[in-house]
Parts: sequence; C-alpha cells; structure tokens
Amino acid sequence: MVSAVATSWDKYALNSSWRNLIARLTNSARPRQVQAECLKAGLLTNRTNFLVSAPTNAGKSLIGTLALLEAIKSGRRARVAGNGEGASDCDRSLQGCVNTGTNSQR
Repeated sequence: MVSAVATSWDKYALNSSWRNLIARLTNSARPRQVQAECLKAGLLTNRTNFLVSAPTNAGKSLIGTLALLEAIKSGRRARVAGNGEGASDCDRSLQGCVNTGTNSQR
C-alpha cells in the first residue's frame, strides 16, 4: 500500500547538492507521492533497479533525472526507458555524454 506524501523534501535528509538540484528542477515544496515512495525505497542511496509506473504528470521525470545523475555521480551505468520517441532521444543524448564525457547535442 502506498503511504501518505511527505510534507517536505527535508524529510529525506538529502544533502545540500540534491536539495539545490531539486529546487532548480521543480518548484514544488514537497515531493509527489511517487517521488516520495522512490526516495523511501532508496533511489539515491541504494544500488537498486527501479521500475516506476504512474500516470502522466505524477513526477516520473524527476525520478528518472535524479536516478541518472546519481548513477553518473557514482560512476555506474544508467538507462531510463520509456514508451515514446523522447525516451530513445534522451538515451542517445545521455549515452554520448557518458561515453565521451562531453555534452552531446542534437
């Protein structure tokens, strides 16, 4: 069963780097339900695979972005898959960035 949404991002004891990044990526003072569940499950602290399925506008993009950045920061491989063309474009762009260490432009 899904638990209640956190009242604040501060509940998750994120370091200042993560808090600053989240503040730049979203203007929400608290995580959405799916974001809270992923953080509780160890999105940024455990080497875990995540499969997230949620309705449109539920907060999946932020989860994917944070997971990718954590993997890159930790020197691990990462991939975000989706069901549309945007996902493959994102993957090609990220792959170029990870493989060459440069910012891949389309």
